[in-house]
Amino acid sequence: DAAAELVTASSTLKLPDGRAIVLMPQDDAATVPLADAAAWANWQLANINALIPEITAATNEMFVPQMIGWDTIAPGGGVSFSKGCYPGQEIVARAHYRGAVKRHLERIEYAFAGQETVPEAGTTITVADGRTAEVCNSVLRSGSVIALIVA
Repeated sequence: DAAAELVTASSTLKLPDGRAIVLMPQDDAATVPLADAAAWANWQLANINALIPEITAATNEMFVPQMIGWDTIAPGGGVSFSKGCYPGQEIVARAHYRGAVKRHLERIEYAFAGQETVPEAGTTITVADGRTAEVCNSVLRSGSVIALIVA
């Protein structure tokens, strides 16, 4: 794999909120234990609090980059409006130049009563003010559901 050849020694990508991603060759990665459920929940919560959505198979092709804030990533944005020829470029550019995107990423939190289930990624929900929204990511934390939604 060409990508694996590029990572010859461990490299660290620093993220906001004191988090980091460590890249290492696949052979070395086999010795690193997988995150437990608590560590994974902490990672998800940190992403939600930082308004960093995780696009999964359930949310693939549900949102244009502007809906999830990728056009505001600094420096220079997470999507190019000058480079052409990538899948979806026409729709993304049209939404950018016409300002037609009316749905945006939001963080919500509500009490979890225990009778309902934590909303899965891609689920459509109704928020407290009556709007409908799609869930990007959600986590259960201290009796509350905390989620990133596009509404």
